[in-house]
Amino acid sequence: MVLEEEMLGVKQAAVFYELLKSEMEKEGEIIIDFTAVERIDISIIQILVAAGREMQNQGNILKLKGVSETVKEQMSMCGLRT
Repeated sequence: MVLEEEMLGVKQAAVFYELLKSEMEKEGEIIIDFTAVERIDISIIQILVAAGREMQNQGNILKLKGVSETVKEQMSMCGLRT
């Protein structure tokens, strides 16, 4: 799953959620490419945390790649490991 938005926030959260939900219906591993993303907000982090937990409960894996240092810092401040 490749993200093309530079900023992911509350305005994009519903679309992001639906894309991720669609990917989660498939079995196995989901890789989200954050290369183009420069900033995220707490709404996206909440979706990622919930999706990660659900994937783990299903025995699947959620991976992030291409995460910028800024986004890593934002995730870290919210307690999410990258």
